[in-house]
Amino acid sequence: MCTIMRNIIHQFKKANQSGMSMGVRLFAFLIVLVAAVIFGVLAVLLATGVLAFGGGAVQRNVNEGFAGVSGRLTSFCGATSVQLVLLSNSISKDIEYQLANRQLQVNNLKAHPELLEEITGNELGRLQFALGKTKCSGVFMILDATVNPALANAANSKAGLYIRHTEPKVTDPDEERYVRGYPWIAYRNGMLLQSQWAMEFDVTDCGFYHQPLDAYNKSPQPLTNLYYWCFEKVFPTFGEDTVLCSVPLVDSAGNAFGVCGFEISAGNFAANYAPEDSKFKRIISMFSLLGDAGLDTGNALFSKANQGFIATGKGPLRLTGGNALLTYESETGPMLVGVHKEIKVYPADSVFAGQKFAVSLLMPKQDFDRAVWGTNVRFMMICVMALILGVGISLLLSARYLNPIQDALESIHPDKIDSAAKTNIREIDQLIERIKLMRTKENPLPDNLFEDFIARVETLTRTERKIFDYYFAGLNGNEILSAMQISANTLKVHNNHIYTKLGVSSKDELLLYIDLIKKSGLTGRIS
Repeated sequence: MCTIMRNIIHQFKKANQSGMSMGVRLFAFLIVLVAAVIFGVLAVLLATGVLAFGGGAVQRNVNEGFAGVSGRLTSFCGATSVQLVLLSNSISKDIEYQLANRQLQVNNLKAHPELLEEITGNELGRLQFALGKTKCSGVFMILDATVNPALANAANSKAGLYIRHTEPKVTDPDEERYVRGYPWIAYRNGMLLQSQWAMEFDVTDCGFYHQPLDAYNKSPQPLTNLYYWCFEKVFPTFGEDTVLCSVPLVDSAGNAFGVCGFEISAGNFAANYAPEDSKFKRIISMFSLLGDAGLDTGNALFSKANQGFIATGKGPLRLTGGNALLTYESETGPMLVGVHKEIKVYPADSVFAGQKFAVSLLMPKQDFDRAVWGTNVRFMMICVMALILGVGISLLLSARYLNPIQDALESIHPDKIDSAAKTNIREIDQLIERIKLMRTKENPLPDNLFEDFIARVETLTRTERKIFDYYFAGLNGNEILSAMQISANTLKVHNNHIYTKLGVSSKDELLLYIDLIKKSGLTGRIS
């Protein structure tokens, strides 16, 4: 590559010293043309995003993955909230109807624990149907009542149902496990009790239960303003991280008597919201709380095990800078690169509108830097190969089309003119034929062959003659513009006048005549 460039530079220097030859001119024109086409294509690919340089390619891959995850998660949160409000209304109406058939009201439920098994059992199918319409991992219903009010912890022990999928639900239904509720309900419906089964819920310090109920009791309003998202577990001993969405159960008289909700497990989140087609092995998506200090990794779900590069629960990820991609750091973990966006899970007039959530795509900065370096190297290799290709094409075209011209010019010689082969170059073939007609095999090339052309030179104006003399001296167009201090359009007008007066059709034909006059030893005739 370096050798080729040195040869090109040498040819240009040589041309500038003694006048640029036809071969160098053609080669220079072709290499500029081919290089312009190749790099023009590269520029279009860069502008349209088909090809990206350095960090741009990496950013595009990350942003495309983020757009997919963000779109799916935003849609899921909205759909889940809607389904939850519908489920709450359906359960509330049905339980109210069951109690009304017994001449009871919802606020009498605590006083009739003997009804809890039947009432909760009647809601099992409703919960299963609602779970099947979502991509959630579990569904639960908790009533503000207990089977044994005499228990020491009766105030926090609540009857209800909780069922969940054994594996993350992606497309096909998975086996459901019975986690909370009366055991006979599970047996009658052919469901297996999970190993951590218990009959009732312990709602001590459970925000998903108390927050929506307290908000409603404080200020009754539509359920669409009362559903509550949180990173909690339905029961603390459960090992897998989950995010819950819960909403109050309210009868037609406005009495709140429990909550229902959906659960999204870490496995469920990983199965549905991992970045697709990512080129980075360690990139992860995260759904988390968003605070003033940054992304709360202690209240978050991840698309896969973060391999230790995110210190969960050890301080927030703080935004430290960046443009298209942002940089984050924590107190203990390494620097991260990625992008995040707030997810609007609540309407503007929700009781919990001040609580913010975010979805983010993150990876170690060292992975990003490594990918940028690799992309830059590939891009530079493409440019180098394109340049080499351009030089090769130019050399090939120069040899292909210049050699016949040079051979034809060599054939215009008294000893070779009769044997000159047809070049298929119109101007040169016409010139050869004119020369053949003007001489015989026995006669040399006549001295007066160029008399008419030389005589026409005398008809040029002073300015035109000056331009002609510059061409005769071997100057190119740019050099003439500089020497005469005129514009390109002015030179073009003078050139057309010169061609007309000398009887030539183009600058190439003019230069050919000049070359032939020099080779014939008639330079002195041009005074």
